[in-house]
Amino acid sequence: MKAGKNVDFGVLSPYCRSGGMVYARDSKSRSERIKGSSPFSGTMKLLDIIYSKAPRARWLSKQITGMLPPGSMILNVGAGQGHLEKELLNSGIIVTSIEPKGKAFDGNIIQSSFEDAVIDHKFDAIVFSYSLHHLDDPISGIKKALSLLAPQGILLLLEIAPRTAFWKILTFDSRIACPYRKHTWTKHMLEETVRRSGGKIEHILWYRRSAPLFIIRHA
Repeated sequence: MKAGKNVDFGVLSPYCRSGGMVYARDSKSRSERIKGSSPFSGTMKLLDIIYSKAPRARWLSKQITGMLPPGSMILNVGAGQGHLEKELLNSGIIVTSIEPKGKAFDGNIIQSSFEDAVIDHKFDAIVFSYSLHHLDDPISGIKKALSLLAPQGILLLLEIAPRTAFWKILTFDSRIACPYRKHTWTKHMLEETVRRSGGKIEHILWYRRSAPLFIIRHA
């Protein structure tokens, strides 16, 4: 197994810093589902952009391939339909996926919740992409992820974490964005959750204004 290489964040991902992104929506977006029935239609359009899976996977795969060399092993927690796996298919990065709902794509998949999964090897990176909020105990989940990292390994945590409490209350606490979320955070609250879990945030990239990607190592 190859250890994750040290990352020079000063030169990492010009794609990210330039804001380059192709917006895309699911075939039936949140705003389309409630069209004409909600006063929050503008908010829903923004949430469509934030939550859209394919462009998020493209963006995240560019960050991962900018940080890790071919042959690195990563664990993707909450793989869904395998959008990130498909983006990394030809990168040389070896992906193990955890998805409790079962196999929706070809690959090395553990059908289990992350909390219950029995994992006996280490990874160069572990990825949570909009999945930490589904765990019953996020602090325990982060602690478990940190324990599964190889030396110099990194935890990549991409979450919805608005900078202000107002946006958090308006959208995520009211479950407009995702009715299945078990937790909501502001950026500051999520930073505190990482700190209490024994992690150290080395750098933050922004996928969207309300969606930070934390690069985390052991404290």
